[in-house]
Amino acid sequence: MTYQFHWEPMPPNERGAEKRRVAVFALGVSAVFVGSVLAQVVLSLVGALLFPNLLGKTWFQLLASTACLYACGMLPAWLILRRIAPEPIDNRRMRGLSLAAVVSVAVTFLLIGSFAGNLVNVIVSVLTGKPAENPVQTIADSVPLGVMALCTVLLAPIAEELFFRKVLIDRLRKYGDMPAILVSAAIFGLSHGNFSQFFYAFLLGLVFGAVYCSTGRLRYGIGLHMGINFFGSVYSTLLLRRVGDADLTLEALLADPIAGLMYLGDLAVYGLAILAFIPSLIYLLRRFRPRRWQGPYTSSDWLNILLLNPAVWLALLIFAGVFVL
Repeated sequence: MTYQFHWEPMPPNERGAEKRRVAVFALGVSAVFVGSVLAQVVLSLVGALLFPNLLGKTWFQLLASTACLYACGMLPAWLILRRIAPEPIDNRRMRGLSLAAVVSVAVTFLLIGSFAGNLVNVIVSVLTGKPAENPVQTIADSVPLGVMALCTVLLAPIAEELFFRKVLIDRLRKYGDMPAILVSAAIFGLSHGNFSQFFYAFLLGLVFGAVYCSTGRLRYGIGLHMGINFFGSVYSTLLLRRVGDADLTLEALLADPIAGLMYLGDLAVYGLAILAFIPSLIYLLRRFRPRRWQGPYTSSDWLNILLLNPAVWLALLIFAGVFVL
């Protein structure tokens, strides 16, 4: 799987057009984070005056952050990114075997990414001397299941697949499917704003992006996204809350047969996904035929377009600020 590069320098007018295109993309992506953060700040200030009791509620914080991200982050970003002409993908159906393989890879990536995020949190905690914070655990402990399902199973898959796959990938495919998938997955991971979620969101973004580039249909990604979020948030939270403070001990599971069956189902899904991971990954990699980039390329061209582009550096600073702040 190689890209065919033409080593002739770009004409100055074409290089300028590419630089402007990249700048618009960087500004559009930056708007996601800036708009969302500003909206949350304004909402906090207004809320402190009008409804101070709600600000401390985790369920309200989840709803507010969701609304700010989608309405005040993604919407302005889309208005900016509309200036870049999209390159849509031809629609193709996904076979049942391919779909099963994708599920196996996605579930295993969820586990790998969660482990990586927890490991980084521990390292950061040791280095800073501060206890590690896991926003996912905070949500699981205190947010009503109905609110959790609304935000994570219904709203998030639809809005995020529309933006991170449809909007971003369609505007990056000019440079090839692989760069488009990588960049959109990285931005998808960064949009979660913490190490606990970044790694598995990035890995899942690779899967969802590859599915979209292979089929041209968002419904596969939305369905997978809904299933992953339901299983990883609502289902697991329901199981933990049913067992209560007893943790998942054998005695607690035997005392509650329904919880025991749910736990066995949990183990079955993860176990089957892990067992099928390697053959599924090989199968998908052999079937994936990414679109290759055929455009001009020299190191000096892209040094000018990327590294000497103020909008790119602005976006990188904003991305870094998401994690530092």
